[in-house]
Amino acid sequence: MADITKAKTFAVIDELGIDPLRDKSFDAIMGITNYKFHVIAPEEEHNMPLVAYNEYMNEEYWRVLMIFNGIADMFALKAGNRIRIPALALITTALNNVLTEQPSGSATVSI
Repeated sequence: MADITKAKTFAVIDELGIDPLRDKSFDAIMGITNYKFHVIAPEEEHNMPLVAYNEYMNEEYWRVLMIFNGIADMFALKAGNRIRIPALALITTALNNVLTEQPSGSATVSI
């Protein structure tokens, strides 16, 4: 299974910066429909990288969890909150599909 944290990019950059209308990573993540629930432990409060590490053994997936749960501010993450955790294989597939669909001639950057 490919490790998407080793990928060089997901966001499309043009001369004006990130173009959310051309960047499909958010839609790919939000399109995942299979998930389990996770209750935030006291030690995970305000710490989505720790949640990602506890779930996937890789803290680099914290941004995916933020996007998937519609959380804009990590400080909103409180002990006792219930969040959705998508299966790692589904994340990898969704983001790898985005990588193969990127238009040529655009610069790219990691999210």
